[in-house]
Amino acid sequence: MKKHFLFFAMAVAAMTSCMKDEVVASYEPAPQAIGFESFVNKTTKAVTATDSDIQKFYAYAYYSTTPVFNGVTVTKEDDAWDHDGETKYWTANTYYFGAYANGNDANPIANVSFADGKLTIPSYTVTDANDLVADVRTVDNTTLSNLPVGFTFDHLLTKIKFTVRNTSEYTMKISTALTINGAKKTGTCTVAINGATWASQAGDITYTPIAASPDEIVAGANVPSEEMLVLPQSLANITYSITAEFYDDNGAMVIQKSLTETIDPTSIENWAPGTSYNYIIGMPYAATEITFAQPTVPDWTSHGSNIELNPDQQ
Repeated sequence: MKKHFLFFAMAVAAMTSCMKDEVVASYEPAPQAIGFESFVNKTTKAVTATDSDIQKFYAYAYYSTTPVFNGVTVTKEDDAWDHDGETKYWTANTYYFGAYANGNDANPIANVSFADGKLTIPSYTVTDANDLVADVRTVDNTTLSNLPVGFTFDHLLTKIKFTVRNTSEYTMKISTALTINGAKKTGTCTVAINGATWASQAGDITYTPIAASPDEIVAGANVPSEEMLVLPQSLANITYSITAEFYDDNGAMVIQKSLTETIDPTSIENWAPGTSYNYIIGMPYAATEITFAQPTVPDWTSHGSNIELNPDQQ
């Protein structure tokens, strides 16, 4: 009997121990999945991407030397953001996060990397279709917060616009399109917590903001271009050119003005990321009407002495 009782007591103790373990486990904090949300910094309004327009971005994360995400696709579904691949859970560490969106391009940019708190986007070629935005931040999760990671994206490209203004008293027609030459179209961007920098720029591109047109542009009127996305870069070698014709009320051409100039880098040396610029070109731009002044006639200049032709007969 004593032996049976002992075995029974041991069994009860074992069952009680299991029950206690289960009860304790049910009160332990559940692992919190890492989630995301996204905003766009509207210091400069986006051309194609705003908070509501972005439907997809790519995220990176690590803590210490442990990778967490490596270019995972994060997609908006209704009002929530969900990422592909396996679920990742918070640990009590300081995390480093980086993310970018290339408009709503279906494919990620090749060879993007995230290390040492810097997101590197190599050999990016600007197009007018995609507004490239990105963010890098740290999250101190030693308190095991379960809040989603909130990216506030900054614009990495520059936005430009041109306006041609008829500053004459005549009707103007643009006979040769306004073109922008010498701009670089490809570069490598490095995004850190304190901002973005561009390097390794190459590949000249020609922009045509305003096309040639036979349409009449009355005196004082403006012809604006569409806004364009360009690579942030130095203005040292970027030029613009245009030709316009000016006609009087009888339809006769008064003057034709061709202009080729370097974009003045005196006050603005570089196109900066996340900044928009509006350039106004006044035409005919230093053209001067041909007029006539009162003619003058100088006095006769005297030879200074009489010239004797036959002195012997005098």
